[in-house]
Amino acid sequence: MKKNVGFLILILVMTIFFDMAVMACPNCKDSFTNGPEAAIGESYSWSILFMLGMFMSVIGGFSLLVWTNMKKAKLNV
Repeated sequence: MKKNVGFLILILVMTIFFDMAVMACPNCKDSFTNGPEAAIGESYSWSILFMLGMFMSVIGGFSLLVWTNMKKAKLNV
């Protein structure tokens, strides 16, 4: 039990002291700024959403194509 408490105290101390050294990447940091540079982070956010949307559209379209072909094949049997 004492080993666990010591380990938790060590983790807490490391979190407090090393928290200041951890910084976000420049693109993520720009997304939280106010002013003319804020558009850069917002643009990255929109591009990620666009890429995810296109991926899901392609997968959905391919799945629809397979489903319709299977349905046609089932009707022809």
